[in-house]
Amino acid sequence: MTTLMRPALRAITRNTRDTHAGLLQQRGLPLWESGNKSEKNKLIERITHTTVPNHYHLALARWIGLTRNNNRFTSTVLHCENRLYIGLATGNTLETGVHTHHSYGVPYLPGSSIKGAVRHYAEQNGLAPAYLDELFGGDSETGEPSGALVWHDAWWLPLNERDCPYISEVVTVHHQEYYNGKTPLADGSESPIPNQQIATGGAYYFVIEGAPDWTRYALGLLNATLEHQGLGSKTASGYGYFRSDNNAIYDKIVEKIHNNWEKACLQSDPDALLRHEIAHEDPRKLADNLSKNKKKYLEELGLDADNNDDIARVAALVGELHGDIVQGWATSDKKNENKAYKLLEPYLHT
Repeated sequence: MTTLMRPALRAITRNTRDTHAGLLQQRGLPLWESGNKSEKNKLIERITHTTVPNHYHLALARWIGLTRNNNRFTSTVLHCENRLYIGLATGNTLETGVHTHHSYGVPYLPGSSIKGAVRHYAEQNGLAPAYLDELFGGDSETGEPSGALVWHDAWWLPLNERDCPYISEVVTVHHQEYYNGKTPLADGSESPIPNQQIATGGAYYFVIEGAPDWTRYALGLLNATLEHQGLGSKTASGYGYFRSDNNAIYDKIVEKIHNNWEKACLQSDPDALLRHEIAHEDPRKLADNLSKNKKKYLEELGLDADNNDDIARVAALVGELHGDIVQGWATSDKKNENKAYKLLEPYLHT
């Protein structure tokens, strides 16, 4: 037995009401035991009873709100059919773990893992190299670009405020001596060794960013990958498979979260949502959107192209957020840039 935590800290960590599950995985084990690891089992039970902190609900609402622009993002909610093992090595001395967000202590699925899994599925099913390069990028060793899409981390979606994201699981090793190379055959004579682990499950909010046609195509590949290939480890044993048959329920949850976030934003700043959309507008498309595509662009922002007050709101925010670019339009010889500047000019100095 080896002491891993100072005695003075044990009472403090044991009595805290609000716990960060990631910190518990990394630093919560007080003793290293051999044989029956009772302290490990107690800690895992504690981790699996942690609920989501309040600030995670706020962060999730903000993320959902920021990714509702269908011209830039495609999103979906998928539910894990069984359990999910991903990031087992993150637990260090606990010898188990799940990828856990460092700020919120809640499990998440790294975008790089999602991207890699979908690419593997696409390659196995013979997707053309040109499509692979567009969706995922080329081999980094060849200096090829990273692809046209951004595969964002998937956020765990709680169904209610009492929902717990971590699950206690037991993996039983039946042939330890054989796996360690000490016996030539797995002859069934060894005693099974149960090993308590941490898994996760439930629903996750997936987001892909890029051109709409490509993100929708990528979403189809994502659905197929997680349904037929799975994600994470132990997929051969049925872990890590997802389904989308409860999307009507999850869509309502996501919509409710988004509406609450939108109301909170508008209460603090009436132009908060408009500011976000303009701040993240591609500067290369901005001139076109304020000239030949003006009517469509303003409608997408919930504004009226024939309303001077709406144009004034847009002009003020464009000038604030993209001022250097707008000033360059004043002397540009490009028709759309010049036209966009003339639209904004009456409102830029008022």
